[in-house]
Amino acid sequence: MTSSSPAPDRFQVNLHGLIELLSEHLYSGPQVFVRELLQNGIDALHMRPDAPTGADPRPGIVLDAPGDRLTCYDSGCGLSPDDVETFLITVGRSAKRDDLGLARTDLIGQFGIGVLSCFLVSGEINVLSRSSEGEIVAWRATGDGTYRTRAWPDIATWADENPTDPEAHEWLDQGPGTIVRLAPRPDTRGWFAPDRIARLAREYAGHADADIRLRVSDREIPIGRTPWPWTLPARERIAWARENFGTTPLATFPVTVAAAGLHGLAVVAGDRITPGISPRHRVHIKGMRVLDGEADLLPPWGFFVSLVVNGDLLHPTAAREQLRDDELLAETRDELGRQVMAWLLRTARGDRDLFNRFLTLHHTGLKALAVACDTDDFLALVQLLPFSSTVGERPLPDLLTEHDDVLVADSVDEFRQMAAVATAQGTPLVNAGYAYDGTVIERYRREAPAGQRLIPVEPERFAATIDSLEPARRAEVAPLSAAAQRVLDEAGVRVEIRRFAPESVPALLLDSSHDRHRRLSRATETSGDLWAGLLQAVDDRADARPRLILNDANPMVRRLVGVDDLRVLRPAVQAVYARALLQGQHPVSAGDARMIEHAFGGLLELALTGTERS
Repeated sequence: MTSSSPAPDRFQVNLHGLIELLSEHLYSGPQVFVRELLQNGIDALHMRPDAPTGADPRPGIVLDAPGDRLTCYDSGCGLSPDDVETFLITVGRSAKRDDLGLARTDLIGQFGIGVLSCFLVSGEINVLSRSSEGEIVAWRATGDGTYRTRAWPDIATWADENPTDPEAHEWLDQGPGTIVRLAPRPDTRGWFAPDRIARLAREYAGHADADIRLRVSDREIPIGRTPWPWTLPARERIAWARENFGTTPLATFPVTVAAAGLHGLAVVAGDRITPGISPRHRVHIKGMRVLDGEADLLPPWGFFVSLVVNGDLLHPTAAREQLRDDELLAETRDELGRQVMAWLLRTARGDRDLFNRFLTLHHTGLKALAVACDTDDFLALVQLLPFSSTVGERPLPDLLTEHDDVLVADSVDEFRQMAAVATAQGTPLVNAGYAYDGTVIERYRREAPAGQRLIPVEPERFAATIDSLEPARRAEVAPLSAAAQRVLDEAGVRVEIRRFAPESVPALLLDSSHDRHRRLSRATETSGDLWAGLLQAVDDRADARPRLILNDANPMVRRLVGVDDLRVLRPAVQAVYARALLQGQHPVSAGDARMIEHAFGGLLELALTGTERS
């Protein structure tokens, strides 16, 4: 005896729950019902075998919006009874383009899901359609999940049964097409206001290649076929960007990506933009707007460019409010990035004034671009990028052409410490402490032969380039060195005396480990004996203190060599330290502040005492 398996059960779809799901998670808001009606109408026009020509007196789509309802007329291919079964009754069926054997690139609509979006604003959807074969079908669905379908063999039979619907008869008597009728619920009446319908229709279909009209109070207002901004003259493109993106752009230029069937306009921001903030893009597919906001259309470094594009072959998400993150989008993003790069290089070579204005606003973003791009583009960009140095804002190749070697300071603080002496020695020093500068410089050192002459230098290593004193002179200044060290022990620095240019600088405070030393000192001062010992053990350097280098070429320092009166020497040494501290823009601790106060108090007392004696 054999037993048969029970017949499988089918899922029961709660249409009310599905509508809530569409409203809360798939669509951005009720306004999408206008887009879906227009998209379905445009798809139907493209699917009509005998696409409307001058022989068909009807427009492609008419939105009749008297205010208390909305009727959408289209002169497309229409629906047969089988089509209604396939696309309206069976929710989740493949898009009609597939069932009709059309290429996936022909249409972007999903008729069934698209029609369901009308339930976001209406409790009932009425569809009346005439197919290309002449059949008439009526479909009426309500939000509780019920529907009714009726069919007639031709328009005459339908008209006999429906003599009180002259508008529908007039439209469908002239050929195939579809009529969708909606009435608002009490809480959605505002969405049916004529001015709101007009605004939404222009936003979604203003550039669609279809004869779309809005009928209000017996007036028909054209909606579609507005010229694309990249087809406008340069001055009008600037005006378009100002009106639509809310800023006066620095420049605009056209972009194209053949693989995506994409044409568009790139808008270079005329305001300073913070790196990392996603630019605003406006994306259309086959003339219908898909999104107006963030989109992954450019590499991250392209934050200074906004795009308005129409890509016939791009793939929208199910809600048609974003782009699918697929291989085609990645290819499109790479190609658009290359075209932004090409514009930058053209501008740098052909319009230096515009490029300098761009650098003023977006140099940080340009350096971020250099970090991310391929080697050829990187080497081209480095010819353009300015870096802060002791000889001004200059590109790295220019500096290396004019000098045998170029020193590089890793931080702004270190640059400030070493700048004066580097300038006096005639060796340019580059400040790599700003965003992306260090990464770009390091990449240039690796990938360009000339880059090997960019020499990273820290204050400790820089001190080795300063001339030491002859043995006889070291013996002469030894008492000053020892006395100064005793005075500055409380500041946590070690004192050396050397000779360097410029002689106008009495001392340099060099500290590549300054922050680590101060943190360690503060932690030791506030810790118990056990922790103090552990922290000292961590610091494995013999002497990690900042170095105060007194300049034996400076007249004031040379005068101090012969001073043995501690009342004079202490405030003088403290004042020299204070000057070096402030000149290098080092952080001033509470102890430093007290020392500076004592130094100037002591010098003032000496001056007043000398005045009294005289």
